[in-house]
Amino acid sequence: MAKPGSWRRGYGYYRAKGQVSKIELIDVGIQAKVKGNYKAHYTTKLIIDDDGFVSVDCDCPLDEEWCKHAVAVGLKAIDEDVIPRYFGEHGYEPDKLAPLKKVDPDAFEGRFRFLMSWEEKPKTISFQVFDRRERKQLKRLDGVLKEAIQLQKQGELELTPAEKREYKFLKLLFQHKQHDAGDGWFHIGGEPRTQLLDELTGIEELGHHKDNTRIYFAYTPLRLVLSVNASMAGNVLVSFHWHVDEPYPDVFPLEEVQLLGRALPWGYYKNTLFPLAHTLRYLPTYLTRSTFYDVRDAEGGKFVFEELPKIRHHVEVEQAEVIEKAFLEQEPPKKRLIVRRPEKHVVRAELEFDYEGTKVEYSKGHEAPYVTVTNKKTETIYWLKRDKKVEDKSYVYLQNLGLEPMQTNH
Repeated sequence: MAKPGSWRRGYGYYRAKGQVSKIELIDVGIQAKVKGNYKAHYTTKLIIDDDGFVSVDCDCPLDEEWCKHAVAVGLKAIDEDVIPRYFGEHGYEPDKLAPLKKVDPDAFEGRFRFLMSWEEKPKTISFQVFDRRERKQLKRLDGVLKEAIQLQKQGELELTPAEKREYKFLKLLFQHKQHDAGDGWFHIGGEPRTQLLDELTGIEELGHHKDNTRIYFAYTPLRLVLSVNASMAGNVLVSFHWHVDEPYPDVFPLEEVQLLGRALPWGYYKNTLFPLAHTLRYLPTYLTRSTFYDVRDAEGGKFVFEELPKIRHHVEVEQAEVIEKAFLEQEPPKKRLIVRRPEKHVVRAELEFDYEGTKVEYSKGHEAPYVTVTNKKTETIYWLKRDKKVEDKSYVYLQNLGLEPMQTNH
């Protein structure tokens, strides 16, 4: 398994244009070239054994099997369907790699074909409708709906179950469509989008408007999982991934799934529409622009103690041990009083507090309410809340002894 840092950098390589090249099948698996730092490229091999397990052989100097180059090649192989080709050439194709079932167009019970887009117009879902019987695109919906109503009244229209679902969908589309420009696009915005998408699951033939590829529906929802860790540089490392449990466990980086809207519980991945167990509606926008995000320096404590508890209400959270430590009951800081005598009749006292090895001077304003603690023995970084009550109580105690504050911040 790749380490978090290697997965993160490898995913970046995979997304960057031209980093992975010459990906090809070899006798033992898959091979590709990955751009290098110390040489023009590294050669990375994914070796697949008879049981389908994958090991890595990379000639880079990194001392780990699943280095960033191996991760990039693995993702590229998945994206370009190289792995199914390898299994196919070797006479073995696992069930999970089986292609989606093809449907004979003549076997459809319904009358209409729908093409869908969520990019045609901002904050809308758009549809085109084609009448297979008449072999034409519908530019307006009222005519076909009036015709169906009239034929039903005359007892001349018997609908199949598929046609009943189609006419129900057409009726909703007609009721909620925005201004009809007569160009064959029917745009739906706002709350009705959710109802339309729910009804869409019963439509027999749905395609993507760009290439007419058929769109399928998954029934197991994607769960959004936030992983939180910390680096020795003092940054909080945040990553979002979509998890699915059936028909087999899988994980997708956040931006690999196209969202139909931040508040809509549907996402699109590889010609499949997935229901979403979580949406991005209540998550900070700055966190969800990409899969990975670094919360830097002093903002780390604020994120851990203020933002993370709110986020837990809206997504699943996996946190590293160093993050969990921040929420454990912490001991009060050790109080330290440094007394100096700069002049014969002057005594100067400085008040500071020790939070597990990190020293903080007293400040009335408490500009930094969190302390970053570095444990060199365990090579970990974590955050603690400053104990304002303890600090203020100690300060008042010194004042009661007759010590007067100097004209400084302390």
